Amino acid sequence: MADIQCPRCGRPMEIRTARRGPNAGGQFYGCTGWPEFCNETLPLETATFDGNIFEESVDQDRQYLPLSAITKEIQNALQPVLSRDFWIKAEISSGQERGGSFYCDLTESDQGGTIIAKIRCIIWNRDLDNIRQHFKDNGLDLQLDDGTLVGFRCAVQYSPQYGLSLRVIEADPAFVLGELELKRRQILERLTEEGLLDPNKKLTVPMLPLAIGLITSTTSAASNDFLTTLKASGYGYRIHLADAMMQGEKVEHSIVKALDVLESANVELVVITRGGGSKTELYSLDNEAIARRIAQYGLPVWTAIGHETDTSILDYVANKNFRTPTAVAEELVDRYDGMKRYLDESRNRFESTWSYRLSREQEWLIEAQDDMVKKPLQFIRSISSDLKLKAYTLSSLVKSRLSTEEKHLTAARQLIVSSSRTTVKVSRKNLMMQRDRFRADRFYRRLRTEVKDLEAKRSLLTALDPRRPIEKGFALVYDQAGKIVRSVAGINVSDVLQTELSDGKITSKVSRIRRK
Repeated sequence: MADIQCPRCGRPMEIRTARRGPNAGGQFYGCTGWPEFCNETLPLETATFDGNIFEESVDQDRQYLPLSAITKEIQNALQPVLSRDFWIKAEISSGQERGGSFYCDLTESDQGGTIIAKIRCIIWNRDLDNIRQHFKDNGLDLQLDDGTLVGFRCAVQYSPQYGLSLRVIEADPAFVLGELELKRRQILERLTEEGLLDPNKKLTVPMLPLAIGLITSTTSAASNDFLTTLKASGYGYRIHLADAMMQGEKVEHSIVKALDVLESANVELVVITRGGGSKTELYSLDNEAIARRIAQYGLPVWTAIGHETDTSILDYVANKNFRTPTAVAEELVDRYDGMKRYLDESRNRFESTWSYRLSREQEWLIEAQDDMVKKPLQFIRSISSDLKLKAYTLSSLVKSRLSTEEKHLTAARQLIVSSSRTTVKVSRKNLMMQRDRFRADRFYRRLRTEVKDLEAKRSLLTALDPRRPIEKGFALVYDQAGKIVRSVAGINVSDVLQTELSDGKITSKVSRIRRK
């Protein structure tokens, strides 16, 4: 095995013989990591020198070292470091993925932004696949964008041809989460200090919003869930859909532009939603510029981002936040369902109340009509009965008085027989006077007089019966309150009157009034 390290991965290289191609039979240096990790090759003419071998100089006063001797010395000096690995924290710069491997520079800057350290870095394809799977197992996507702060476990590798570089063996997901969470907290603290968490919450959301602006990816499951739920409700929502990137570098520009467009689209409410995803994908929406735009927005904004356990910066500044896109749609549908239930209940209460009152009023009218017919007849019957009772009483009194007087006459007759003629004459005279006074014809005359008086009262009552004028062709007119109309003074045009005739009633509406 040759004492040469692979300039790409740092593994030892060995001499091999080409089996095919134009160089078949020729020898070359090949990386011992082939074929799983590295396929680097070098010409066989590559030589190594130690510090004791020199080339002759044209100038006899100077001796020149071959460059390979210097790189060999550097390699020997770095040997203690090449055998160990360590964790570093740095920012990615000039990163690009090529041939399944990732190449970049790792940099460190001071507080002023000046780069104070920089070194080339390589993540070979096998290591890159392992790191990505490790991140995925932790619910993250590996983000290797320029400017991303990362925590890598690295090994130093040195190649005389390619110089010094770091080979990434492992990446720490917890470090990425920590940096993202730190950035998230700093944004939240700034928004809190500036009082930007509450302005959108103070905006009034219409009780029944119908024109709704939706910001999401038009091809996403979130869009489908939201629209399907609204469509199934049967209510006529007007959805203004603004297609936007919901992850990646273009999230900020895309969502801010969508908010600007919807602000002038005559909508009542704006919904920003996306489905679940990895934590790094959702961290794209922890964007300070979008949060500030929502805080200054003139319309209420509802958010539904990620899963039930996720809370983004946008949720804090929004008017209201929900756990899923379906939950937002259900809230909108519930508002209309609640109003529909309220209206149905109100209608039922109204119909029940007024049906009861109408029934009661109809019963009262029927009773009043019956009273108008029955009461006069009852009065007549009562007067007639009273007259009959009085006539009977009078007849009884007359008969009793006649009987008494007859007894008196008998007694007087006996007295006359037994008394003297004078007494008889006087008594006869008195008796005659008494008989004239209590003659039957006088009592009969009195009785006939009383009977005539009673008949006159009966005639009067019959004449006063309200039904008599109706039977003679007259009519009774009632106003809307059910009172008898006696003058046009209380009647107005368009009033509804009821006229009672002998064989029915007529309802009419006043169109003109003529006064005498």
